[in-house]
Amino acid sequence: MGLPWLDSPLMLHSSGEHICNLTAAQCEYESDHWRDGSQADHVYGYATICFMCAVIGVYSLAHWGSIFTHRWSFYRSRVWLRIRAMNRYLSCKLFYIKLLDWCSPSLGVMILGAVGLIFFFSLSLGPGTYYWPGGPNSLFGDSVPLSFRSAFIALGILPFIPALASKINYITLLTGVSHQKLQVFHRWTSWAMFVLALMHTFPLVVSHIQKGDITTQWKTKVQWWTGVATLVPQAWLSIMSIGPIRNTLFGNDSVCVLPLHTLQFSTFFLVSSVGPSISSFGLLNRDYLIAALSVYLSTVLYSMIKTFFLTRLHYATVSVLPGNTISLHLPTAKFRWSPAQHVFLRLLHPTLRLHILTSHPFTICSLPSKDSKQSIMTFCIRPSASHSSLTSRLARLASATSVPVLIDGPYGDSGIVSKLNMFEKRIFVAGGSGIGFLLPILQGLRRQDELSIIVVLKDRLSAEWVRDSIEDVLEVGSKDVLVQIYVTGGSMSVNDATSSDPESELEKDGIPSDTDWEYKDKAEEKRGDVRIIERRGRPDLKEIVRGECEDSMRIGVVACGPRSLMGDVKEACAGEQWGILRRGVDKEVWFHGEDFSW
Repeated sequence: MGLPWLDSPLMLHSSGEHICNLTAAQCEYESDHWRDGSQADHVYGYATICFMCAVIGVYSLAHWGSIFTHRWSFYRSRVWLRIRAMNRYLSCKLFYIKLLDWCSPSLGVMILGAVGLIFFFSLSLGPGTYYWPGGPNSLFGDSVPLSFRSAFIALGILPFIPALASKINYITLLTGVSHQKLQVFHRWTSWAMFVLALMHTFPLVVSHIQKGDITTQWKTKVQWWTGVATLVPQAWLSIMSIGPIRNTLFGNDSVCVLPLHTLQFSTFFLVSSVGPSISSFGLLNRDYLIAALSVYLSTVLYSMIKTFFLTRLHYATVSVLPGNTISLHLPTAKFRWSPAQHVFLRLLHPTLRLHILTSHPFTICSLPSKDSKQSIMTFCIRPSASHSSLTSRLARLASATSVPVLIDGPYGDSGIVSKLNMFEKRIFVAGGSGIGFLLPILQGLRRQDELSIIVVLKDRLSAEWVRDSIEDVLEVGSKDVLVQIYVTGGSMSVNDATSSDPESELEKDGIPSDTDWEYKDKAEEKRGDVRIIERRGRPDLKEIVRGECEDSMRIGVVACGPRSLMGDVKEACAGEQWGILRRGVDKEVWFHGEDFSW
């Protein structure tokens, strides 16, 4: 006995042959280039793939071209300086909406998103003929042009969604863009596919309502059931990707992602494999689904092999630093990494409950040992106020002997230090626990002179250990090093709760004081001035960074912290790039940033 409604065999491919039993004029109308459903995958699906590959190709050429041409004389020409400044301006320039306390993506990212939006909607809506002529009495079949156009554009996008999301990322290998920065395009393409899926579904619903057989279709056609089963998880995943929702429910939502993806792909494959399909032409090419699964499963399989069989299980110890910052120490003899890289940790202690099912990204705050085989990975983590969050539960494990940990990584740009070594002056800006990102970079620099380090913290207890950590990594004899530590709030005890919002580390509450403390000891006399300035609010980072960029011609800027801090530093760098672009001067300002959210 067969399954209910499953009265046709599952098929991997159908012939795609266009059989028309209408009049010659009607067949000619139906077989038009933009209306022929039997060729829709070539016209719309392949066009989408070509567009996505073209975008990746342009960025790949730019990336590899910059690597191989930086030694050419053209690299120092006025034309190339302006081209490079324009590219960096587009990657730094953003817009801040004070009313919503929201920073936009960079101007370049928004332009690329707008190009994609125009392409997808032009391809789906531009050809016209959304419904077949004749309304309920149409003789052209069940599927309508807008429906199958949208379906194949969505299928063309599908393989790129896991490609953009993967930590082990094929697009990163080609373009040099880190997987963190590709996340915004992963979310946008997912939303595009969701909207196109709705544009595929609603015309079919409208068409069958007009025909009066929607109830019969729902009761007798499995495609309607599997279609709903595909749309529901897709809607959930898209809505949960919205920034405020994602940041609030990150830990709980992550547990649901894999089951929802499994349900979505299973029903998607079923609805596209059952014949006859909703489309009267019976052509829904499963190659798109196979390509998407191949990309996803290959990266997941590699990551699992590396995590479970190469790096294997490790054990970490937890301690609490002044200012309520959690320090995680993880001895390892099988793991090597570079400054500024991060790993995904899966903490397996039973008190962490559902968090053992998810992995979380943490920046490594130490360097591997050069003298011994065993190294210690150190992580600085800011706990949240929620008692059920991973970081709060982790803080309560400070007295535990060890915590079992699985390591996935390392990920991130491994060449930041080598790039910074090429600049005359280096500027570092950190907010809160973002200092952990900067410490290994400082330690890995070939020369520690012409440094400006700006750290913004909420309380003085954190300032003490941050100051000590910076002094530990600065070499004796470093010249022209200025370290400024700004404290924006009052002192806190180690047991005080902290906010779960990274932005709260820089909020404007605290003691109303403009007092400056000057610390003078041997370390500071050798390593430069260390100023701790306690005041309400935070410093004007835009003006500070602009001032630091005035006296040098080749400047490298690195920043890590909450999104608003990153916005200020990016704005300052964008202003410098605009000045280079306008005047054409032989000056270079390079920026690299890591924020707390993707």
